[in-house]
Amino acid sequence: MRICIIILVILLLSIQCIHAQLAPPPLPIQEYELRGKEGVYFSLEEALKEPEKVRELYLCRKKTEELSTLGKFENLEILWITRSQMDTLPKSISRLTKLRQLTLFSNQLKYIPEEIGNLAQLKLLNLSYNNLEKLPESLAQLNQLETLNLSYNKFKEFPQSITNLIYLKEFYLAAHTPFHRATSVEQLPNIPISISNLKSLEILNLSGHDLDTIPKSILGLEQLKKLFWRSNSLVNQDGLERLINLEELDLSYNRIIKLNGKIEELTRLKKLNLFGNELAVLPEEIGALSQLRELNLCANQLRELPKSIQNLSSLEKLYLTKNKLRRVENLNQLASLILLDLSSNFELELTQDIYTSTQLQELNLAYTNLNNVDGISALKQLQTLDLSYNNFSILPEELNQLSQLENLNLRSNKLQDFPKDISGLGSLETLDLSYNRLKTLPKNINKLANLEELHFEYNSLYENKHVLKLMQLERLSNLYFDEVAVSYKHRKRLKKHFKERLHFCE
Repeated sequence: MRICIIILVILLLSIQCIHAQLAPPPLPIQEYELRGKEGVYFSLEEALKEPEKVRELYLCRKKTEELSTLGKFENLEILWITRSQMDTLPKSISRLTKLRQLTLFSNQLKYIPEEIGNLAQLKLLNLSYNNLEKLPESLAQLNQLETLNLSYNKFKEFPQSITNLIYLKEFYLAAHTPFHRATSVEQLPNIPISISNLKSLEILNLSGHDLDTIPKSILGLEQLKKLFWRSNSLVNQDGLERLINLEELDLSYNRIIKLNGKIEELTRLKKLNLFGNELAVLPEEIGALSQLRELNLCANQLRELPKSIQNLSSLEKLYLTKNKLRRVENLNQLASLILLDLSSNFELELTQDIYTSTQLQELNLAYTNLNNVDGISALKQLQTLDLSYNNFSILPEELNQLSQLENLNLRSNKLQDFPKDISGLGSLETLDLSYNRLKTLPKNINKLANLEELHFEYNSLYENKHVLKLMQLERLSNLYFDEVAVSYKHRKRLKKHFKERLHFCE
């Protein structure tokens, strides 16, 4: 049963990561920050009262016929229309010659009129999350355009007109269905050589198209700083070294077995994502990436890390979850490392290297079958520690020395007791002790003055006087308990004190 729960949680986390890639982008600024600003409107009806004063217009859930009056806003500079039933734009859009930003994401657009080519001042055009299959040829006339987002539409061929936008800096054309690679490849059969015309391009996203190679025409875009190539079928990465200005490279969810693209020549790389490939070995050349700050190697087949990993002096975040690691060594020289995720490495043995990374602020050791963390007190800067879904029956008393710890997750272990003194954990804000075998609350639980959330459900708690000490924690806003574990008398007092902040599990 426990194994089934672990597998389900891992599956849900993977699906959540992919869905995060599919979610429509939020507004770039909160509505409340714009309210009251001169020239900014959120109602079409209000805007039509004085159309000449309207500079920014944000609309939601509109039908095509309701937008026929858009041409009246001749001073409009920013137009947002989202989550509407519109299938096309009115031709009067051509009158908005001062428009600089046009965002039409998450609608039902099937057609863009040729009149869009009259928007000569346009710098940003977002048409993502629609039903577009092609673009008007007049799009090529938008020679001031810097950002173009066409992601998650239904293009059956690469939109050729965009290759004339020589000043374009950001281009997004991620596929609508990255779960179904066969479908995606039919939607985008080839990338034209003319894409090499986009010499100013700095960000390119062609994720989700089942592409097995990176075309030479793209490898010639030497100004690229960010390349997103996730959810494709890439195996061979030869030629990537030509993109000498790359700062972020996302090759997640591909079919890479071996890094063979002279990765060491990408000396400006700051973020490298290789999540969900088939890497069994990481080459020693990885150590040449001295500017690398974030490295994601989750969901691969790695059994060890190369010695050169210690040369990544700028590395701040290292993600290694869901591999086959048994020992993690050569981390003691990573002076900038603040986050280390080793979760779901089921045969992991901790080495002293972990405890010499004294600058660590976040450490995830969930799902590693650990039962001992002796030496953890060396990590004085630790703020988040996840030891959930392991085999701990006791915890070292030295845990009390982690005075900066804010989040401690001990869910689903075999804990029967807690360190006698936890008064040193004064910074703790969340504490999860659920699904253990604890019979009593820590004696000085009332010393955790900053505690905001406590999970204690599904334990073996029997009536004890420490329960009422929770009422001394003024910041405690969420408390989870087994209802049967607390006497009616104490339960009544707790309910009266915490009210809706108290959550009893039956």
